[in-house]
Amino acid sequence: MSTFDDTAHQEPAGLPADITSILAAIEKERVPERLLKLALELQDALARQRSNEQAARAAPPIERSEGA
Repeated sequence: MSTFDDTAHQEPAGLPADITSILAAIEKERVPERLLKLALELQDALARQRSNEQAARAAPPIERSEGA
């Protein structure tokens, strides 16, 4: 077995459910048009995740007033 085959059935660690779901669908797909659609969905999901991570790092800490 190749390295790819050995790791193909392992769960991707730390990936959000939407990305894991898209990857699982890609593994099962045989129709090229559907693969393109899934690749675009994956690209969008990864971009959203990256954007959310960047926003979380850039967000200033929430300051609380003593009277609150």
